[in-house]
Amino acid sequence: MGHKLFQRFSDGSRRLTSRCPLLEAFSCCILGWLCSNGSTAEAMEVLHFVANCSGQTLPVSAEMKVTAAKDPSAAGSIGHMCRTMPTAKTTARVAAAWFLVGFAYYGISMDAANLGPSLPMSVFLSGLIEVPFNFAAQPILSRGRRWGTAGFFLVTGVCCCLTAVSWIPDWLELPLAVTGKGASQGAFCAVYFLAAELFPTSHRNLGMGLASLCARIASTVAPFVVLLAEIWKPMPLVVFGSSAFLALCVVLPLRETSSAPLCDSIEEYERTEADHEGTFRRFQDAEHGTELQSGSARE
Repeated sequence: MGHKLFQRFSDGSRRLTSRCPLLEAFSCCILGWLCSNGSTAEAMEVLHFVANCSGQTLPVSAEMKVTAAKDPSAAGSIGHMCRTMPTAKTTARVAAAWFLVGFAYYGISMDAANLGPSLPMSVFLSGLIEVPFNFAAQPILSRGRRWGTAGFFLVTGVCCCLTAVSWIPDWLELPLAVTGKGASQGAFCAVYFLAAELFPTSHRNLGMGLASLCARIASTVAPFVVLLAEIWKPMPLVVFGSSAFLALCVVLPLRETSSAPLCDSIEEYERTEADHEGTFRRFQDAEHGTELQSGSARE
């Protein structure tokens, strides 16, 4: 319901939020959560506030159509998000993406001691590079959550793995590693959007908690990988870059959420993921059929 109410704003309000994915996701999440818990008065206050900020007037019809829609499945569990195979796959993929991005981000940060001739300079540059990538994340994710996230993972993996290539000069290792660190920060921003927009409103807190837990577990594992530098100096970055490539494969099958309505209930979540699973399978079957036809033609 949150996204449907949000769509009742005038064109000016929609143009305002379309330029800011964070404002759109925040407003939809808040409205959906308030309506699902029967707090319609607070939901109307949020609607009026956003309408006033955009210089628009909230239609009277929007007030008439806001009704209490308390979701009986709101008090659910993680198990409810895995009742069907499509939802179980999505939940597992989001959790795996958070684990891998946390593993790469914290690992590259802790490997700063092995980068460059000066530890203070390496730490300073690895922190400074996050600023432009944080600003770049918003316009990139506005064009597509899934492909934007995959792009950040791709840059992270390529930059980290190139540090192990023998023909790369020594002076280029630090810029590559620092760029990989910045891209991992961009991927961290991206997975926040993915998780918040994929999970239903009734179970979004549970899903985000699970995803954050996976990232925290990864941050405890990453320091042990850094010790592999004693065996081979580029090995930690190769491992972290490989985890980024693995995360790339994990997020690609997820559905695009940038222009899709948010799911409010677990039932709607199950229907949406089932529809996406069917579309993804039909695409794979079509690709497989094309390859078979090409092979037959060559024979």
